[in-house]
Amino acid sequence: MARRDLIDPLCKDPIRQIGLRWGFADATHFSNAFRLAYEKSPREYRKFAREAAQSADLQRG
Repeated sequence: MARRDLIDPLCKDPIRQIGLRWGFADATHFSNAFRLAYEKSPREYRKFAREAAQSADLQRG
């Protein structure tokens, strides 16, 4: 669910808040667990998803 929040263009919550919402005790714990699962930090994942969405929008015209 945290991953979904990170890629949601309407979700402007800080990464720390997203981690807390989904049960992580602190930002470091969330970041480490996320990186282990997705091989990217939450910040990298959010940036990648936003850039991909922008690229898809540009391709659609």
